[in-house]
Amino acid sequence: MDHRQLAAALVEAGVDGVTYAIRGEAPGGRLVEGGAVLDLDPDGRWFVGGWERGRLSVEHRFAAEDEACRYLYRVLAGPSSVVRARNAT
Repeated sequence: MDHRQLAAALVEAGVDGVTYAIRGEAPGGRLVEGGAVLDLDPDGRWFVGGWERGRLSVEHRFAAEDEACRYLYRVLAGPSSVVRARNAT
């Protein structure tokens, strides 16, 4: 999965676009506090981080785009996802 496929899969899963930001993809609006970020670091490695108090904190780094995208999909749209549960109410 690449980041474009991830963006499409999250939309299809009904994940609110303000809860994540993906490199190169149009945002769904203003990223909420605690939102997830998928991007590349200066060394070209993919990372998933969180947006807290106006700052980005890197939480996980990945050697491959596919691995990072699949991880973020599980976090945001998996069966135990807090984001998914919040949007279902």
